Amino acid sequence: MVRLEQSGAAPGQIQARTRYLATLENKQPSEDRLVLIFRIDEASRRSEATFGADKALTNGWNLGIQQVLSDTEQREVVQTRLALDLFRAQLRDVVSEEILRDMMYVYRDATDAELRAYAEFLESDAGAWFFNTVYTGQQAVLEKAADKVAEEFVRSVQQRQSTRPPPYAPGKPAPIGPLPIPPGLKRPPPA
Repeated sequence: MVRLEQSGAAPGQIQARTRYLATLENKQPSEDRLVLIFRIDEASRRSEATFGADKALTNGWNLGIQQVLSDTEQREVVQTRLALDLFRAQLRDVVSEEILRDMMYVYRDATDAELRAYAEFLESDAGAWFFNTVYTGQQAVLEKAADKVAEEFVRSVQQRQSTRPPPYAPGKPAPIGPLPIPPGLKRPPPA
């Protein structure tokens, strides 16, 4: 199963995946196979992990943005987060559907018996322990990475603000240096 999962991420798989999924519109997989894929997704927490990663990155980005925004802009970011919270179930469904499609492609060469055995392992105490450990670790890494991105973003914005030239007085044009002359042309003499 690991070999199949790794092959799904190999270069050039996007077109093959698209073609395979198009064939499913004419020939639906059996209900048993869909249930097996769903069991594997639930037990491995793949959809949950993907949604969690998206959420951690969004929260990290928002944290960084909020630190450099005005109070009004910060309130708008909070309102956006509240709106996302309202649509979280719908977003989770979209993510889950895409993950299930991906899994249909990845496991296309596995038999139902192989998928059943894999699902049973994932649902066992050992499988649950393993994937819960992986999930917890991934979430911790993503949250830490998102926090780091937020810190770096704030630091870069603050650095730009501190190295920015002072603003010019209203009504006075900002001084502009000479523009570069394209090759082959000469600068006109001063008037």
